[in-house]
Amino acid sequence: MSTAQADDAEFMTADELFQRNPEQQALSQTLVDRVKNTATSNHAAWKDHSPLKVAIIYPGAQVSDYWRRNIQAFKARLDELGIRYDLTVSSTSPGKDESKAAEDFSSVLAQKPDYIITTLDSPAQKRMIEYVLVTGLSKIILQNITTPVRTWESRPPLLYVGFDHVTGTRLLADYFKQKFNSNASYGLLYWTPGVVSKDRGDSFISMMEATGRMKLLQSYYTDANRESARKATESLLQSSDAINFIYACTTDLALGAADAVSASNRKADILINGWGGGASELEAIQKGQLDVTVMRMNDDTGVAMAEAIAMDLANQPVPRIYSGEFRLVTRDTPADELKAYENYAFRYSGAP
Repeated sequence: MSTAQADDAEFMTADELFQRNPEQQALSQTLVDRVKNTATSNHAAWKDHSPLKVAIIYPGAQVSDYWRRNIQAFKARLDELGIRYDLTVSSTSPGKDESKAAEDFSSVLAQKPDYIITTLDSPAQKRMIEYVLVTGLSKIILQNITTPVRTWESRPPLLYVGFDHVTGTRLLADYFKQKFNSNASYGLLYWTPGVVSKDRGDSFISMMEATGRMKLLQSYYTDANRESARKATESLLQSSDAINFIYACTTDLALGAADAVSASNRKADILINGWGGGASELEAIQKGQLDVTVMRMNDDTGVAMAEAIAMDLANQPVPRIYSGEFRLVTRDTPADELKAYENYAFRYSGAP
C-alpha cells in the first residue's frame, strides 16, 4: 500500500489564492468568459509582432488524447486570434528517465522561446521550471495543474491551466458513494508519485474514508502506462475476491485495469472509472469496459492558453489560474446528452 509523496503545504488551492488576492477571482472570470465566447482579434496589440516562439513539452506518449487535443485547440485559437507563431512540440513518456527530461528541457531553452508550455508533476520538473522563473528566460504556462506553488508567488508562471484534479475526483467519489450506499471495498491505481497521484488518488482515499464504509484493499503506484496498470490489477484480483470497484487515476490506468478485469471474467462484479473522458474512455464506456468517467470539456484549456497569450501581448493582466469544467458520464448517460458534451468539448480538436 502506498501514499503519494507530494506535500500539501507546497501548493495552494484556488480558493486560498482568491482569498489572498481578491482581484484574481475577477481576472479568472474574465478568462472564463473569453474562452466561452468567439475569438476577438486585437491586431493593434500584435500586428507588428514577429512570430512568437512557443515551445510545448508534454507527456503526450500515452493513450489519453488530452494532450494532442489540447495542442490542436491551442493552435486553432491562436489562428483565430490572428497571432503568428512558430511552435515546437516535445512529446515525452511519463514516468521515464528524469535525466532525459532534463535534456529535452535544456534543448527547448536553447531555442530561447517566448513561451514554454509544460506540466508539473515531479521534483525534476519543478527544478527545471523554477530555473526559468528565476532567470526570466521565457514565460511559463503550466498545464494540468491549477494549484499554485507557494514558493513561486513572488515570480509566478504566467498561467496555471487545467481541470482541477480534486474537483473531478469529488464527482467520481460522489458517484461511488451513491452506487454503494452500504459497505464496499476497492483498489486504487496511482499514476507515478507526484501531483496527479496526490490530488486524484490521495484525495479520493480521504473522501472514501470520510464515509466510514468504504474499505481500501490495496493501492499501487504504476509506471504510468496501461501494461503496468494491468499487472497491478492482476495482483489486486489475486489478493481479494471481494472487490466492488477499482479507482484509476488516469485513462491509461483505467484501460489497463479493464484489460485485467475482462480477462478474469469478473467485469460483471467490479466497476472501473475513467478519468478525463477522452475518446478512448468514451468508447470503453460504450463497450461496457468502463462504467463512469469525469469528462473534461477538453478544448477549453487550449483556448485558455491562447487567450492568455493574447492578453499578455496586449499588456492586459493575466489571471493566475484557469480551471475548466467537467461532466459526469456513465453507461446510462443519454446519447443526445453525450453528443452535446462532445460537440462542445471537442469543438476545435474534432469529434472522437
